[in-house]
Amino acid sequence: MLDDDNDGEHIEDWRPIWLERERATARLIQRCFKLLMDGHETAPEKLHALCKLTWITKGNGEVADNTRSVVIPALEVLLHDELSATDKPSLRKELLEANTPTEIIEATGHDVGFVNFYSAFRNTSQKWIAANRDAVWNALSTAATARNDADAQRAYRIVDKLPSLPRRNGGDLPAFNLLTPVLACLDPRERSPVINSREAVKHRLRRLGLAHGTLVEQFDGLVNLINQAGLDGALALDTAADDALEAAFQARRAMPEGVVVQRPATSRSLGPRQDEDIEFLRAEVLEQHRLLHNKMTNALLGLCQRAGLPVDEGREKSNLFDALLRHYMGTERDLLVELKTSHAPAFCRLAVGQLLDYRRQLDGPAFTDIAVLFPEPPDQHAKDFLGFVGAKVVWFSQDMARIEGDVILKGAIMMRAEAVKLGQALLDHHQAATASLPPHSVKRLLPGKYTIPYARLCEQAGVPHVLRTVGSFLGEVAEWCASRGYPPLNSLAVNGTTRLPGDGYDGAGGFHIVNWPANVEQCIRFTGYPATFP
Repeated sequence: MLDDDNDGEHIEDWRPIWLERERATARLIQRCFKLLMDGHETAPEKLHALCKLTWITKGNGEVADNTRSVVIPALEVLLHDELSATDKPSLRKELLEANTPTEIIEATGHDVGFVNFYSAFRNTSQKWIAANRDAVWNALSTAATARNDADAQRAYRIVDKLPSLPRRNGGDLPAFNLLTPVLACLDPRERSPVINSREAVKHRLRRLGLAHGTLVEQFDGLVNLINQAGLDGALALDTAADDALEAAFQARRAMPEGVVVQRPATSRSLGPRQDEDIEFLRAEVLEQHRLLHNKMTNALLGLCQRAGLPVDEGREKSNLFDALLRHYMGTERDLLVELKTSHAPAFCRLAVGQLLDYRRQLDGPAFTDIAVLFPEPPDQHAKDFLGFVGAKVVWFSQDMARIEGDVILKGAIMMRAEAVKLGQALLDHHQAATASLPPHSVKRLLPGKYTIPYARLCEQAGVPHVLRTVGSFLGEVAEWCASRGYPPLNSLAVNGTTRLPGDGYDGAGGFHIVNWPANVEQCIRFTGYPATFP
């Protein structure tokens, strides 16, 4: 998108026009990518042509007609056809004569392209794509088939692992500048944000406290802004004025460290729910649903109290939310939870409407995630729908002693699903390593005989995509161990090159790097771990 250097009086004029341009670009790229998928065509020049369709050209500081310089050359590659057209009318005529799919012809009738991509990389980017073709294809196809935010997030993880585009003279260019505009266009839900070096994007990331975050963390932060401030998609977010988002941001992260923000009294501490103490209930809800809702509320309250998580409930008539878990992952992010006693479609749809309305009334909605909590695992339809709109899906275990799903809560700690998988992989590794080399059989225990590299651990856990951020998940494993008085299982995970734990080890769960060798020995000699995690 263009830099936000327009005069205020022109803002109302250009933003809707530019948004339509971005969406026209998305329609064209989606149609062209479908041809590639149908023909199993992954040639680097075709992937480069898709990227090219997102580019604009400028002349004398103004956006120029890019039909001849960008669109036609890209279509020649994508359609296997030489085109003699020089403008939109002649292009349409030529495509009609060539029996080009109608959807593509219609899409080329609009202005397309919205990224002023760096000219120094426009030609060399094709060579870079050729060197990374498989990963680029995987990222694009993952975005094109995304059914929920988790699917789209995987595409950004792939991009985050790619090397930068090199430049002989000057700095290299991170891959997200080239690829995320295409991901944004390919996502059929329009929930994949453009993340590039444009100042408006950097400003939003700074406001979210994510200027130095990973690409996946930036994805999570930006996608949460969608459906706020009237933004109905990622491309609407890309063209939005900063003042339109100001209400969502508030000033939570702008406060100096250690300063407590005084919040309006819109909530109160969540208290035990008595069956007769129901402030608001739809008349048509059956008695068993009322009783189950109370049981779920009390179970959630108990879990949060054991985990030391502050949890509120709504007190204003217009914002009677079920539960708001403050700083639920050890960060400044909150989790707004709507309890539903059934995963029937009507209940799920109602939950989404309630969550979106409740969140907009909170202070700092940009820092608030949303979730629906069920008494049991919901069916795939419910998971797909809620994932599609960006809501986390969680449910109680049968004994209501644990919350599972997109967020794990049990006993005294809250964990993400990836941390649970890593914890189980560490338990399995601990069992295998001690069986292969029993610690009682050696006088001097050498840590290197029992540790496991991060990469192999992630592979064995089935979460290779978290390798670059594995430390944060292992920190949750450390907290779990500390809460039970166990030696730290995460002490067995090390950097494959240094054979030492990373910086994130120090302090996690109260364990410290200076004691790491002793922690490993304690872990290996410990026989009280359970067979399953957590």
